[in-house]
Amino acid sequence: MENIFKNENWKEIFLKEALETARQRVYISDFGRVRIRNFDDNTFRLANLELKNGVFVFKYLDTTKNYKTYPVHRAVGGLFVKKKKPDYNFCVHKDYNHYNNHYKNLKWLDYKGLQEFHREKHYYYYEGKYHEMPSTLTDEQIIEIKREVEIDAGYPTLLKLATKYNVSTAQISKIKLSHNWVQT
Repeated sequence: MENIFKNENWKEIFLKEALETARQRVYISDFGRVRIRNFDDNTFRLANLELKNGVFVFKYLDTTKNYKTYPVHRAVGGLFVKKKKPDYNFCVHKDYNHYNNHYKNLKWLDYKGLQEFHREKHYYYYEGKYHEMPSTLTDEQIIEIKREVEIDAGYPTLLKLATKYNVSTAQISKIKLSHNWVQT
């Protein structure tokens, strides 16, 4: 079997609000893996990552001894991807795959660049998949959405309807409240 982590590089991440007296340190690889060094027995272990809002995060102790989370892609980007300008504060996945935290798949953008990046490809994340959003709904689809919201006794969630019709939850909410979408 081929080693997919060949030439993997590790760097320690320093978080401002991390507890300095913690008995562990966090290391990030350029492949997007996270490992914890425990000073009590001087061992390393891979961290358990969680999926939060569509991106992987790791936990660390803050100064109040509470656990906080930090996005893995921002950690990888901060350690291994050079910012073109200091005001580039948004780390994005070039291929829109939030599971791919390899440093070659990440880039830093400013706010204007982030807007252009999302304008080029309108994607949203739901149930482990990325879905492309069309720009408009047909009149028939709007009527069907209104019918599903008003008639369905189970009251479908906005997210389920948004996924079904490939639109954002904001669009479904506007249809439900008849903002910008008035049935004639």
